Amino acid sequence: MKLLFVVYSNSNRINPENVSVTLEMTQTYFIKVHLDFGRKSSHIPSRKTVI
Repeated sequence: MKLLFVVYSNSNRINPENVSVTLEMTQTYFIKVHLDFGRKSSHIPSRKTVI
């Protein structure tokens, strides 16, 4: 996660016009991670309730 922000900040200094593109990429990446985490965490409690 920290590496992503480092790459993002470095790209800001090199290419300011690509900031919006980088922001969109980071947003979609975090949304994917959040959705994957949500699926995994939702499966764990359901197993506990079944037991």
